[in-house]
Amino acid sequence: MVDLSRAALDLFLLRLNTLKNLYEFQVKHNIEVVKSAEKMIEEDAQNLSEKEKEEYYSFFFDDHHEYSSVHPILMREGIFLQAYFYFEAFLNSYCDMKTESLNLKKSYRDIEDTHGIIRAMLYIKGYCKNKGPFVSKEWKQILTYKYLRNSLVHENGEIEKLKGERPKGLVLMEQQRYDKKTGKPKKSKYTFYFDETFINHMFNTYIGFIKHLNPKYNRLW
Repeated sequence: MVDLSRAALDLFLLRLNTLKNLYEFQVKHNIEVVKSAEKMIEEDAQNLSEKEKEEYYSFFFDDHHEYSSVHPILMREGIFLQAYFYFEAFLNSYCDMKTESLNLKKSYRDIEDTHGIIRAMLYIKGYCKNKGPFVSKEWKQILTYKYLRNSLVHENGEIEKLKGERPKGLVLMEQQRYDKKTGKPKKSKYTFYFDETFINHMFNTYIGFIKHLNPKYNRLW
C-alpha cells in the first residue's frame, strides 16, 4: 500500500517555507520603514539647535523603539506560534495517514489522558514502531518549544525555569518577586523573547526532525 504520510510531510514543508518567506518579507519591510523614518528625522533636524534636536529626537523615541525593537520581537513570536501550530497539525495528519497506510485498527485519537504532540509521539512510537525521531536532539528541542508555547498561550509568557535545552536565540529576563505581606523575596519568574538568530534555528530544528521521521524524504530545502 502507498505510504500516504508523504503528503503530510509535503504540506508541512510547504507551510514552513511559506512562514519562512513571510518572516523574511516582514523583516525586510520593517528595516526599510525604520531606515526611511531615521532619514526623515535626520533631515528635519539638520537646522535645529542642539537643545531643539534633543527635544525633537525625544518626541520620536517611542515610535522608533516600537518599530526597531518591539515589532521584530512580536513578528518572531507570531512566527514561532504559527510554526508550532503547523507542527502539531502535521503530526496528527501524519498519524492519520499512517493509520490508513499500515491498516492499523487504532487511531492516535484512541490514546487517552494526553493530547497534542505527546499523543502523536506515543502513537508513532507504539503503533507505527518508529522510536528513533523521539530520541533526537531536535525532538528534545521541540519539547522546549512546547513548554514555551504553552507559557505564551496560558501563562502570559512567564516561566519559573527553563525546561530542556535552551534554544539558540532565546533571551530570558528574570522578574524579581516579593511577598505582598512580608516584603520578603519570592522565587523568581522569567519572561522571554526571541532574538534575530532564533527563527532560522527553529526552522532547522523542524526540518531536522522530519529527516529523522522519514530519512528517505528528499524534498527538504
